[in-house]
Amino acid sequence: MKRWMIILLLVLLLCALAMPAAADTIAAPDNSFFRRHQKECAFVNKTYYANGPEGYILAHTAPLSRSGTPLPNGQAFWVSHIYQNRWGIILFQPGSSEHWFESNGEQAVYGWVDLNYMVADYDAVSFAADHALEIVETNLELDTRLLTAVACYKYPGSGIVVDRPNASRIGSNGNAFTAQFIDPAGRTWGYVPKSYNHRDAWWICLDAPNDASLPPDENCVEIVQHGEAPKLGAVGKVIELNPAADEATLRSVAKAHSGARPFVIACAVGMVIVAAAVLIATLRRKEGGKK
Repeated sequence: MKRWMIILLLVLLLCALAMPAAADTIAAPDNSFFRRHQKECAFVNKTYYANGPEGYILAHTAPLSRSGTPLPNGQAFWVSHIYQNRWGIILFQPGSSEHWFESNGEQAVYGWVDLNYMVADYDAVSFAADHALEIVETNLELDTRLLTAVACYKYPGSGIVVDRPNASRIGSNGNAFTAQFIDPAGRTWGYVPKSYNHRDAWWICLDAPNDASLPPDENCVEIVQHGEAPKLGAVGKVIELNPAADEATLRSVAKAHSGARPFVIACAVGMVIVAAAVLIATLRRKEGGKK
């Protein structure tokens, strides 16, 4: 009976050791550090490009942690929250160059990256900050009765259409636009803020709401990979990212930043063995005393 008790205790100890390791292999929709510090994090909902000076950035399980996964420059990641105006949490798949916005199976994991080594995508929010003195509040509405679809641009002069929703989604409740902007060609643009049915903010040219071919102008800011030519004709500002590290460098960095987990596991296994040995010795002494 006592032998079975010893075996049961050993199994329980080994299971307690195995559970954290198993949890590490499962892609969770959140992050332990984020759960503990959620009130200190600001929601940003913005895309950033990896742009480290050595060809990569590190994705950590928590800010300032030693272990980290190297991600090559040029990859784009959606940052949902920022901690202390420096650390952004991203969702990524190790070894993949895809742009991750949502969890994608068990291989996608969360990580914290230093935003000092990333370039923020130039979007509607960036445009609003740069042209704050030229943007005015408005309560303009769009007559959608004669429209089937509207062209929603990233920002005025971007030349990039981000969506073509049905016109009924714009201004269905009136006051569709909260701000307006006049571009260098004299066209009026209306700003549609983020809402529950679309993640990004939109700009629509009110003078040509269904025109999806408006070219980029001097307000365009384009981010390009190292060595690549601008796709929009370099009519505005071009930001070229730093070159990406090669695979050999990434493997070396990954090994150097693998953390101390093997050591921790070895220590934990050793503790279990010692605890089991002490337990067995104690029970044997008690049995010997009874004889």
